[in-house]
Amino acid sequence: MIKIKYPENEIERLAFELLYLEKLNFSETTQGKIDKLLNKIIYNGNPLDLTTLVTSRFNLLHDLNNQIQTFLNEQDSEELANYLNYTSKQPEIAEFFMDQTWLNLDSCFYCNLDSIHCFMDSEDIVDVLEFINRADLQQLQ
Repeated sequence: MIKIKYPENEIERLAFELLYLEKLNFSETTQGKIDKLLNKIIYNGNPLDLTTLVTSRFNLLHDLNNQIQTFLNEQDSEELANYLNYTSKQPEIAEFFMDQTWLNLDSCFYCNLDSIHCFMDSEDIVDVLEFINRADLQQLQ
């Protein structure tokens, strides 16, 4: 994963975070429901909210995850996961980061590969043993 160098200036960083939240495009109703679930969790002396969750530094997310798992029951955790479904938000997240021209994203942002390698179609091979026995040297490499 590419490490993003966020703005060091606090005003620029807050503007960046606000723009990110806007791009996630949660309705007020949905954001209210998310905040209601997260407010059950006290983190660093304050109730947790969506803004804190999605703009926290990466090294804090592990702690936040532990807090969420500790304080939310299974039903609330599932409800929160549905609201924060990455699959549905991925296009907005990708577009947001690609629009930030000051970021240096020279490789694939999601897998950090500098190039994409083409693989030969081996659909007609049904298992690993058949692949090993039938594949030519180039496919094995």
